[in-house]
Formats: sequence, structure tokens, C-alpha cells
Amino acid sequence: MGVTAARHARDIAHNTAKVLGIELLCGAQGLSLSRDLRAGKGVELAYARIREDIPPLTQDRYLAPDLLCAEQLVTSGALLAAVETAVPLET
Repeated sequence: MGVTAARHARDIAHNTAKVLGIELLCGAQGLSLSRDLRAGKGVELAYARIREDIPPLTQDRYLAPDLLCAEQLVTSGALLAAVETAVPLET
């Protein structure tokens, strides 16, 4: 039973990273559509880090590579590290 629970937990963590990556891409695309307003410091840093690897959508394209890259930004901690440079995590 413990092994099955561990597998389920691993799958949940993996799926959560995918969903967070999708949400981040959607948010970044929304910011790309109108740069008249600026977001907070942390969001702007996250946006800049995402855009280093993933260009904005300007036309239709295959999104699997973008989704994988966004997921890797979440799982590697690169996105968190970029944001923490200006907005330290409080514990």
C-alpha cells in the first residue's frame, strides 16, 4: 500500500507541475497582449524569466515544447530563483 501511495503522490506532483506551467504560460501571454499596465515586482520577474525561454504567441504553433519548458521552469526551481532575487521568500 505504501508503494502505491508513493506512486500516486509522484503522479500528483508531476501533474501539478504541468498545470502550474500551463497557468504560467497563460498569464505570461496575457501580460504580453497588453504591456500598458505593469504587474508587481515578482510577477514581472517571473514574466521576464519565462520570456527568456518561451517567446510570446504571435501565431499558431505547436505548444508541446513550450509546455515542457514551462514545466521544467517550475520543477527545476529556476522560476522561483529568478523571483526570489528581488522578492525574498519569508519563512
